[in-house]
Amino acid sequence: MPIERMTNKSLKDFTLAVASNSFAPGGGCVSALAGSLAAALAQMVFSLTIGKKKYAEFDAENTALAGQVAEHLKVLLECVDRDADGCDRIMEAMALPKDTEVEKTRRKLAISEASKLANEAPLAVCERSLELLRLFRNSLTKVNRNTISDWAVGAFQAYTALEGAMMNAKLNCASIDDPVYCRELAERFRRMLGEGRALLDQIRADVHAMVDASN
Repeated sequence: MPIERMTNKSLKDFTLAVASNSFAPGGGCVSALAGSLAAALAQMVFSLTIGKKKYAEFDAENTALAGQVAEHLKVLLECVDRDADGCDRIMEAMALPKDTEVEKTRRKLAISEASKLANEAPLAVCERSLELLRLFRNSLTKVNRNTISDWAVGAFQAYTALEGAMMNAKLNCASIDDPVYCRELAERFRRMLGEGRALLDQIRADVHAMVDASN
Protein backbone atom coordinates (compact mmCIF):
# COMPACT_ATOMS: atom_id res chain seq x y z
CA MET A 1 0.00 0.00 0.00
CA PRO A 2 1.32 3.48 -0.77
CA ILE A 3 2.74 5.17 2.31
CA GLU A 4 1.32 8.52 1.23
CA ARG A 5 -2.09 8.77 -0.39
CA MET A 6 -1.87 10.16 -3.91
CA THR A 7 -4.71 12.57 -3.21
CA ASN A 8 -2.76 14.06 -0.30
CA LYS A 9 0.02 15.21 -2.61
CA SER A 10 0.20 18.73 -3.96
CA LEU A 11 -0.54 19.14 -7.65
CA LYS A 12 3.17 19.66 -8.32
CA ASP A 13 4.26 16.63 -6.27
CA PHE A 14 1.65 14.40 -7.87
CA THR A 15 2.77 15.48 -11.35
CA LEU A 16 6.42 14.85 -10.51
CA ALA A 17 5.48 11.44 -9.06
CA VAL A 18 3.82 10.58 -12.37
CA ALA A 19 7.04 11.62 -14.12
CA SER A 20 9.14 9.30 -11.94
CA ASN A 21 10.25 5.75 -12.76
CA SER A 22 7.55 4.20 -10.57
CA PHE A 23 4.57 2.33 -12.07
CA ALA A 24 2.24 4.29 -9.78
CA PRO A 25 0.98 6.90 -10.11
CA GLY A 26 0.63 6.18 -13.80
CA GLY A 27 -2.02 6.16 -16.47
CA GLY A 28 -4.64 4.65 -14.20
CA CYS A 29 -4.26 7.31 -11.53
CA VAL A 30 -4.18 10.04 -14.16
CA SER A 31 -7.37 8.66 -15.74
CA ALA A 32 -9.12 8.69 -12.37
CA LEU A 33 -7.88 12.24 -11.79
CA ALA A 34 -9.19 13.28 -15.20
CA GLY A 35 -12.58 11.90 -14.21
CA SER A 36 -12.53 13.81 -10.93
CA LEU A 37 -11.64 17.01 -12.80
CA ALA A 38 -14.57 16.40 -15.13
CA ALA A 39 -16.87 16.14 -12.13
CA ALA A 40 -15.29 19.22 -10.55
CA LEU A 41 -15.90 21.30 -13.66
CA ALA A 42 -19.50 20.13 -13.84
CA GLN A 43 -19.97 21.07 -10.20
CA MET A 44 -18.44 24.50 -10.86
CA VAL A 45 -20.77 25.13 -13.79
CA PHE A 46 -23.82 24.06 -11.82
CA SER A 47 -22.84 26.42 -9.00
CA LEU A 48 -22.66 29.25 -11.54
CA THR A 49 -26.02 28.31 -13.03
CA ILE A 50 -28.31 27.43 -10.14
CA GLY A 51 -30.08 30.52 -8.82
CA LYS A 52 -29.58 32.53 -11.99
CA LYS A 53 -32.84 34.03 -13.25
CA LYS A 54 -32.10 33.11 -16.85
CA TYR A 55 -31.89 29.40 -15.98
CA ALA A 56 -34.49 29.31 -13.20
CA GLU A 57 -36.65 26.76 -15.04
CA PHE A 58 -33.79 24.24 -14.72
CA ASP A 59 -32.98 24.90 -11.06
CA ALA A 60 -34.67 21.79 -9.65
CA GLU A 61 -33.12 19.52 -12.27
CA ASN A 62 -29.68 21.10 -12.01
CA THR A 63 -29.74 20.95 -8.22
CA ALA A 64 -30.47 17.22 -8.32
CA LEU A 65 -27.73 16.67 -10.89
CA ALA A 66 -25.26 18.70 -8.83
CA GLY A 67 -25.82 16.25 -5.99
CA GLN A 68 -25.04 13.35 -8.30
CA VAL A 69 -21.92 15.11 -9.55
CA ALA A 70 -20.69 15.61 -5.98
CA GLU A 71 -20.90 11.83 -5.46
CA HIS A 72 -19.07 11.19 -8.75
CA LEU A 73 -16.33 13.58 -7.63
CA LYS A 74 -15.94 11.78 -4.30
CA VAL A 75 -15.74 8.32 -5.86
CA LEU A 76 -13.40 9.34 -8.68
CA LEU A 77 -10.96 10.98 -6.27
CA GLU A 78 -10.99 7.79 -4.21
CA CYS A 79 -10.18 5.86 -7.40
CA VAL A 80 -6.90 7.77 -7.75
CA ASP A 81 -5.68 6.07 -4.56
CA ARG A 82 -7.46 2.79 -5.30
CA ASP A 83 -5.69 2.54 -8.64
CA ALA A 84 -2.29 3.06 -7.00
CA ASP A 85 -3.18 0.37 -4.45
CA GLY A 86 -4.13 -2.00 -7.25
CA CYS A 87 -0.82 -1.45 -8.97
CA ASP A 88 0.98 -2.22 -5.71
CA ARG A 89 -0.92 -5.52 -5.38
CA ILE A 90 0.15 -6.57 -8.86
CA MET A 91 3.77 -5.64 -8.20
CA GLU A 92 3.73 -7.61 -4.93
CA ALA A 93 2.38 -10.66 -6.76
CA MET A 94 4.97 -10.32 -9.50
CA ALA A 95 7.71 -10.24 -6.85
CA LEU A 96 6.78 -13.71 -5.57
CA PRO A 97 9.39 -16.46 -6.10
CA LYS A 98 9.26 -18.47 -9.33
CA ASP A 99 12.09 -20.95 -9.00
CA THR A 100 9.98 -24.11 -8.90
CA GLU A 101 6.88 -25.19 -10.83
CA VAL A 102 4.81 -24.91 -7.66
CA GLU A 103 6.06 -21.38 -7.06
CA LYS A 104 5.37 -20.45 -10.68
CA THR A 105 1.80 -21.73 -10.38
CA ARG A 106 1.22 -19.84 -7.13
CA ARG A 107 2.71 -16.68 -8.58
CA LYS A 108 0.57 -16.89 -11.72
CA LEU A 109 -2.58 -17.32 -9.61
CA ALA A 110 -1.59 -14.44 -7.34
CA ILE A 111 -0.99 -12.16 -10.33
CA SER A 112 -4.36 -13.14 -11.79
CA GLU A 113 -6.20 -12.41 -8.54
CA ALA A 114 -4.33 -9.16 -8.00
CA SER A 115 -5.06 -8.03 -11.56
CA LYS A 116 -8.78 -8.69 -11.14
CA LEU A 117 -8.80 -6.70 -7.91
CA ALA A 118 -6.81 -3.95 -9.59
CA ASN A 119 -9.51 -3.71 -12.25
CA GLU A 120 -12.11 -2.56 -9.73
CA ALA A 121 -10.86 1.05 -9.70
CA PRO A 122 -10.66 1.55 -13.49
CA LEU A 123 -14.07 -0.10 -13.87
CA ALA A 124 -15.53 2.41 -11.45
CA VAL A 125 -13.80 5.21 -13.34
CA CYS A 126 -15.30 4.01 -16.63
CA GLU A 127 -18.80 3.79 -15.19
CA ARG A 128 -18.70 7.20 -13.51
CA SER A 129 -17.08 8.89 -16.49
CA LEU A 130 -19.69 7.56 -18.90
CA GLU A 131 -22.43 8.82 -16.58
CA LEU A 132 -20.74 12.22 -16.60
CA LEU A 133 -20.58 12.24 -20.40
CA ARG A 134 -24.31 11.57 -20.53
CA LEU A 135 -24.86 14.46 -18.15
CA PHE A 136 -22.60 16.79 -20.15
CA ARG A 137 -24.60 15.96 -23.28
CA ASN A 138 -28.10 16.08 -21.81
CA SER A 139 -27.61 19.30 -19.82
CA LEU A 140 -25.67 21.23 -22.44
CA THR A 141 -28.42 23.75 -23.06
CA LYS A 142 -29.47 24.01 -19.41
CA VAL A 143 -26.31 25.51 -17.92
CA ASN A 144 -24.82 29.00 -17.85
CA ARG A 145 -23.86 29.88 -21.44
CA ASN A 146 -20.84 31.84 -20.16
CA THR A 147 -19.33 28.59 -18.84
CA ILE A 148 -19.91 26.50 -21.93
CA SER A 149 -16.19 26.11 -22.65
CA ASP A 150 -15.66 24.84 -19.09
CA TRP A 151 -18.52 22.42 -19.67
CA ALA A 152 -16.81 21.17 -22.83
CA VAL A 153 -13.45 20.76 -21.11
CA GLY A 154 -15.23 18.70 -18.46
CA ALA A 155 -16.59 16.45 -21.19
CA PHE A 156 -13.13 16.05 -22.72
CA GLN A 157 -11.74 15.06 -19.30
CA ALA A 158 -14.56 12.58 -18.77
CA TYR A 159 -13.82 10.92 -22.10
CA THR A 160 -10.10 10.77 -21.34
CA ALA A 161 -10.93 9.10 -18.05
CA LEU A 162 -13.23 6.61 -19.75
CA GLU A 163 -10.88 5.42 -22.49
CA GLY A 164 -7.72 5.68 -20.38
CA ALA A 165 -9.13 3.60 -17.52
CA MET A 166 -10.55 1.15 -20.04
CA MET A 167 -7.15 0.58 -21.64
CA ASN A 168 -5.60 -0.11 -18.23
CA ALA A 169 -8.31 -2.61 -17.35
CA LYS A 170 -7.99 -4.35 -20.72
CA LEU A 171 -4.23 -4.61 -20.23
CA ASN A 172 -4.76 -6.18 -16.81
CA CYS A 173 -6.94 -8.83 -18.45
CA ALA A 174 -3.84 -10.26 -20.11
CA SER A 175 -2.83 -11.51 -16.64
CA ILE A 176 -6.28 -12.66 -15.52
CA ASP A 177 -6.87 -16.40 -15.83
CA ASP A 178 -10.63 -16.12 -16.26
CA PRO A 179 -11.72 -16.24 -19.92
CA VAL A 180 -15.40 -15.62 -19.15
CA TYR A 181 -14.62 -12.52 -17.08
CA CYS A 182 -12.32 -11.12 -19.76
CA ARG A 183 -14.74 -11.85 -22.59
CA GLU A 184 -17.69 -10.25 -20.81
CA LEU A 185 -15.57 -7.24 -19.86
CA ALA A 186 -14.39 -6.77 -23.46
CA GLU A 187 -18.00 -6.72 -24.70
CA ARG A 188 -19.02 -4.31 -21.97
CA PHE A 189 -16.14 -2.03 -22.85
CA ARG A 190 -17.04 -2.14 -26.53
CA ARG A 191 -20.52 -0.82 -25.77
CA MET A 192 -19.28 1.81 -23.33
CA LEU A 193 -16.61 3.10 -25.68
CA GLY A 194 -19.03 3.35 -28.58
CA GLU A 195 -21.48 5.36 -26.50
CA GLY A 196 -18.73 7.53 -25.03
CA ARG A 197 -17.31 8.43 -28.43
CA ALA A 198 -20.75 9.29 -29.79
CA LEU A 199 -21.51 11.50 -26.79
CA LEU A 200 -18.21 13.35 -27.04
CA ASP A 201 -18.64 13.91 -30.78
CA GLN A 202 -22.09 15.41 -30.15
CA ILE A 203 -20.84 17.63 -27.33
CA ARG A 204 -17.84 18.84 -29.33
CA ALA A 205 -19.93 19.70 -32.38
CA ASP A 206 -22.65 21.44 -30.37
CA VAL A 207 -20.26 23.49 -28.26
CA HIS A 208 -18.27 24.62 -31.29
CA ALA A 209 -21.53 25.68 -32.93
CA MET A 210 -22.61 27.56 -29.85
CA VAL A 211 -19.27 29.32 -29.48
CA ASP A 212 -19.05 30.18 -33.18
CA ALA A 213 -22.57 31.60 -33.11
CA SER A 214 -21.62 33.97 -30.30
CA ASN A 215 -18.66 35.45 -32.20
